[in-house]
Amino acid sequence: MESESSTSAPTPLFEASLVEPKLFGSLARIVKIPSVQEVILTITEEGIRLQSGRAQLSQVCAFINKRSFLTYDLNIQNEQAELKIAVPRMQLEKVLNLYSEDVNQIDSSFFRDEECIPYGIITWTFLCQTANEMSVKVERENDFHSTYPLEVILANPLEVFAPDEQSLAMEMKMQGSKFKTLFKNVLKCKKTFQFQSSTRDILAIVSRAHQPEYYGFKCEISRSNVIYSSPEFPEFNFWYYGKYLTLDFYNSIRDEGNVKVKVYNDGMLHIQNMKVKDMTYGFKLELVIYPAISDIDSEMLHVSIDNLAFKQRNLNEMVIA
Repeated sequence: MESESSTSAPTPLFEASLVEPKLFGSLARIVKIPSVQEVILTITEEGIRLQSGRAQLSQVCAFINKRSFLTYDLNIQNEQAELKIAVPRMQLEKVLNLYSEDVNQIDSSFFRDEECIPYGIITWTFLCQTANEMSVKVERENDFHSTYPLEVILANPLEVFAPDEQSLAMEMKMQGSKFKTLFKNVLKCKKTFQFQSSTRDILAIVSRAHQPEYYGFKCEISRSNVIYSSPEFPEFNFWYYGKYLTLDFYNSIRDEGNVKVKVYNDGMLHIQNMKVKDMTYGFKLELVIYPAISDIDSEMLHVSIDNLAFKQRNLNEMVIA
C-alpha cells in the first residue's frame, strides 16, 4: 500500500505546515479539525492536498467547502487519523491566500483552470480490518447529473450537507464488516422535511449494498411515505423493505443493523446506523442533509416550509382517518 502510493504520488511543488492556533483562524473555511496538532498543506500538479496529523479518532472533523474537492481519504489507525484532500484549481487562490504566507512562491501558471466539477454519485467505502483499524475512502462519480452545490463534512460519524434543491437525489454505498446478529431496521422521523417539491417526489435516496458480504441499506424518502405522529410525540418509527419505506414492517433476514432517520424543523435529515460495538463487526454512520443557508433565499425557504407543513397536516389527517 505504501509503495504504491509513493510511486504514484506527484512531487510536491509547495508544502507548508500549519499548527494551532493558526489552524482555527486560517483554515476555518475549508478545514476544521478539532484537536489536531498539525496540518500539512501540499500543492501538486493535481491541486492541493491537506493532510492532518495526530488527530484523535473521536474528534476528527474535516470540512470541505462546496465545489472544492475531487477526492479525499480519511485513514484511521489506532485512534490516529490521516486526512488527504485533493482540491481543484478553482479553489487555489482562495486556499493559498487563506492558508499560506508563502503564496508568492507558487507559480500560478503551473495550475490549469478547471470548470465546475459536475456532481455525481458520492461513494463512501468503509474497510474494517481490526477492532482498532478502519479506513474510509470517499469518491465522486461524475455520471449523475445534478446542479446543486454540495457541502461535505467528513467525520466520525460521517456527515453530509446538501442544500435545498427541486430535484434532490443522492446515492450512498456503504461497505463494512457483516454484523454478527440480525437487527431490526428502524427509521425514526422527526417533524418536517424542508426540501422543496421534486418532480419525482423524492427527497433523498440512500443506496443499499447488494453484495451479501457487505452491510448496507437502501431507502427512498419522499413526502408521500413520511408520516408524522402527534406534536407530543414527534418521532415515528418506520421499517423499510427493499427500497421503499413501509409502516410497521421489517425484514430481519436479508437486512442487518439498526438505521435511524431524524428530520428536524431546521431542515436537517439524520440517517444513522445504530449498530456500534467494535470496528470488527460494525461502524457508526450518520448522514445529515440540510439546505445550505448561503445558497437559499431565506424568504423563499420560509415559504417552502410553510407550504410543506400545510401539506403534511393534510397527509396526517388522511392517515388518521
